[in-house]
Amino acid sequence: MKEKIVLIGYEESTYAALIDYFKNRGDQVFFFDGMELDLTRDDQIARIRDVVKAKTAAIDRLVIDIAGRPLRCPGVAVNADDFARLQEDYNAIALGTIRIFNALLPLLRAAATRQVALLTSSDSSVGANQRTDRAGFCVAAAATNRLMSLLFHQLRPQGFSFRLYCRDEGLDYAGEFMTRPRCFEQAGSERAGEYRLAMFDAHAREVAW
Repeated sequence: MKEKIVLIGYEESTYAALIDYFKNRGDQVFFFDGMELDLTRDDQIARIRDVVKAKTAAIDRLVIDIAGRPLRCPGVAVNADDFARLQEDYNAIALGTIRIFNALLPLLRAAATRQVALLTSSDSSVGANQRTDRAGFCVAAAATNRLMSLLFHQLRPQGFSFRLYCRDEGLDYAGEFMTRPRCFEQAGSERAGEYRLAMFDAHAREVAW
């Protein structure tokens, strides 16, 4: 059955391989460019919902890329001059993600697949990341991971699934990662992606939180 997929990203050409993967399966992809939308504004998020809702009553997969967004605060967090820009990144990445999710949740509930996929980076890891720059992303992405954890525990019993894919080495395997039943792990395993939330990279290696 053809699925309906909403992809929020930056510059459509970046996602050519991922979009082609879904289209080759017969899926319909709705792409929205985050550079053309202000993800800190509810009315802009409502535009996404209204465009999709006009064409379909349900969406199977919601894919949000938080790692591709150009940063307002690419430096270190201890520079007081960067606090306003740090807050802007947090508002767009972390709070923007929940705005998008809340706006499209009724359409996700109306589908059978009910998947939320986050395209992120290993820089979102608290334990493994040793960077001293990219504060805007590192702070916001770590918070977004926690948000995904909250949603996972709340909505998994309702038939939702979640995927966290670190796109540091590209998006060539992102589509396969989202559509495989167990996130590259063996079916039936207690560690399988449907039973716990974990981040993986393009080599199917788990990335520490």
